[in-house]
Amino acid sequence: MFLLHGMRKHFNMKDFWSLFPIFSEGLKFSVFVRNLVVSLLLILLTLHYDNLITCEFEKLLVN
Repeated sequence: MFLLHGMRKHFNMKDFWSLFPIFSEGLKFSVFVRNLVVSLLLILLTLHYDNLITCEFEKLLVN
């Protein structure tokens, strides 16, 4: 538990994005690309879960 807390304390988003070379701060459009990727992931997750919720709701209505 202590290890996880220590990792969370020292690991911020800047470190996370530096793991991916395309998001390095050397590129001028890195912030744009990063925001685009995050937005697309959020949209895909939202659509996926929205689909699951709709399917479950339809099952409830049918039953």
